[in-house]
Amino acid sequence: MSTANNEAALLSLGNHFKVNCVCGTEMVIKQPSQEYNTSGTWCDSCKAKNPAFTYYCPAKHTTFHSLGYDYCFECAVKQFKIQTIARYRQQTQQSQVDNDEGKDNASNDNGGDRMERKSMFEQQLDLVNWSALQIRYERHNLAMAKQSLAVLAEYKRFLIIKAVNHDFDATLCSPSFCIDEMWHLHVLDTAHYNETMKVLF
Repeated sequence: MSTANNEAALLSLGNHFKVNCVCGTEMVIKQPSQEYNTSGTWCDSCKAKNPAFTYYCPAKHTTFHSLGYDYCFECAVKQFKIQTIARYRQQTQQSQVDNDEGKDNASNDNGGDRMERKSMFEQQLDLVNWSALQIRYERHNLAMAKQSLAVLAEYKRFLIIKAVNHDFDATLCSPSFCIDEMWHLHVLDTAHYNETMKVLF
């Protein structure tokens, strides 16, 4: 692939996945050779060495990092998941405060309320068209329809658990390997993923 094609592909990918650095600066996707003169490059999250390309922080020297900060693609995707959920939390926080004004916060977390929210999320997710994600999972894993449907069902349960428990920062619920793989494939379809997050958060 030519250099021009490489740059076009990276630009397209960067436009789909907006990831912020630990310092809050929006990161830029680049091939390491475009930003660093050294032969050794690594991900500051997982420490993987010499990734094909990185998300790097343009604010190279800050109080959060003195020698720059980089994510490999896999870690950037993980951060995209977490930051997308956090953004929807911020966007809906004020409306939730308005709706809950005058109510006892403790009553919002009682068993009856949680069951109502769980039922509501289940109904809303049933309206989502999951066929493209199911097909993508089958192609990626050479899986049969029965297996992909089972993983998809568990993935939807996982999303509902996170929504019901307000696990916006991914500190309470950890997915299994299969669910995380489905989650990863879902994130790659940014439009569908964003619409699903709007339903939940």
